[in-house]
Amino acid sequence: LWIYLKPDQRDAHKPTAQLPSTGSLSLSLVGDLARIKRREAAERKLREGSAGIPTLGLLMEGRAAPIARQTRYHLDQPHIKKAIREAFQGGKPNRRQREAIEVALNTPDICLIQGPPGTGKTKVISAIQLCFAAIASELIKPMFGPSGVSIGQTRP
Repeated sequence: LWIYLKPDQRDAHKPTAQLPSTGSLSLSLVGDLARIKRREAAERKLREGSAGIPTLGLLMEGRAAPIARQTRYHLDQPHIKKAIREAFQGGKPNRRQREAIEVALNTPDICLIQGPPGTGKTKVISAIQLCFAAIASELIKPMFGPSGVSIGQTRP
């Protein structure tokens, strides 16, 4: 398929309308085909529930996703409070930052943190990571057996 282009006489005075006198234009569908294949694979995974987040398809459709976890984390819990203090280097998050941290800790799938520059998104994300690490360390406590060897035990 060859297409020969000539400038439209109505736009000939515009600098962007000046085309070279020689050359050719070729059409390549390779990039489009790869994009279409990736999109089809992603849609298939969403339909099958085999995406990284199995309930993502439901969320994208605006339907409620089942919540597996019943535990609710509060920012006043000692291990979480300590993690937030560490992330904010001894300071305290403002009301919106506290809200973002609490929502992220209690969201079963995805929590989007957004805001203009300088609003503390990086500190909030750091606090969320430290909170999850603190929660994990509270769930897995070492126990010592009779030989003094540490045995990891998951708390109920």
